Amino acid sequence: NSYSKIEQFLHFCALGNDYSKEIFFNLERLIYPCSQREDAIYITGLARSGTTTLLNSIYKCEDFASLTYNDMPFVMGPNLWKNLTNFSLKNNRFMERSHKDNIYIDFQSPEAFEEVFWKIQCGKKYILKNFLKLHLVTKKTVDSLIKYQSLICHKYDKKRYLAKNNNLIMRIESLSKQVNDTKFLIMFRNPRDHAFSLMKQHLNF
Repeated sequence: NSYSKIEQFLHFCALGNDYSKEIFFNLERLIYPCSQREDAIYITGLARSGTTTLLNSIYKCEDFASLTYNDMPFVMGPNLWKNLTNFSLKNNRFMERSHKDNIYIDFQSPEAFEEVFWKIQCGKKYILKNFLKLHLVTKKTVDSLIKYQSLICHKYDKKRYLAKNNNLIMRIESLSKQVNDTKFLIMFRNPRDHAFSLMKQHLNF
């Protein structure tokens, strides 16, 4: 509701089809250097397991680059988008997110926008009509992922990458075997508390 009609149109152009997202990614790789990142940390787990809280806690140390709300909607072209929005005068204010779970965000808050990359690369492998499924990650996709992470690190002038992605649980087995410089933090929550939180959000949305 906070987006203007122009902002909604930009979101549609940037995220409405895979073709435009691939164009931005290819332009990024042509224009900006993909310097090798030092290492990466992935936070994953089922929804409502505490992944966002852990993400925010680690991100506060300021050692890591991560996609933020400021990168929306052109998350596949973070450096290009940065140059286009340097003149933006939009007020940056904290507000409670729509989950109503006492987690407050602003444009600099990290979020799980990397899933856009995975949808482009292998969406047909795991996005079915009624559910998502486990899938294997190829070396070609891993190579593109590392380049993508390096572009994000370049934008934020960091050497280490951080991401939260609950859907990573579906691809962690094959991905973890191919990225030796990546640590995976898998969140677990007391089942009764977890179920109660899921029901609360189901009623909320």
